[in-house]
Amino acid sequence: MQNIILGTAALNQTALDFEGNKSRIKKAIFEARKKGAHILCLPELAVTGYGCEDEFFSMGVCANAEAAIKGLCLETQNILTVFGAPIYIEGHLYNCAVVVKDKKIIGITAKKHLAREGIHYEP
Repeated sequence: MQNIILGTAALNQTALDFEGNKSRIKKAIFEARKKGAHILCLPELAVTGYGCEDEFFSMGVCANAEAAIKGLCLETQNILTVFGAPIYIEGHLYNCAVVVKDKKIIGITAKKHLAREGIHYEP
């Protein structure tokens, strides 16, 4: 039976700094792979940064996040990586975990309980 090494990364992401956020994510993937991780779980909304507030409703933010994920997919050879990003699906905005392995998106799952205002969660 083979052990599976799971890695996590705490990233200092900046809201809407797509290039900087991508750079920090690439470094995290590189470090996780170097340490032998098979799976890397990145933080919620790691691609866009947390705290974009109303900007999440801008199609440009989701388009930039999608482009960033496509570029980051190239970094996932031999390591399953879970990216946090906002995704529009059939006209609705979701806070998602995008699962990528060997340069291909293999799954997307949406968060079920979302904040209505800022960081305050519904009961």
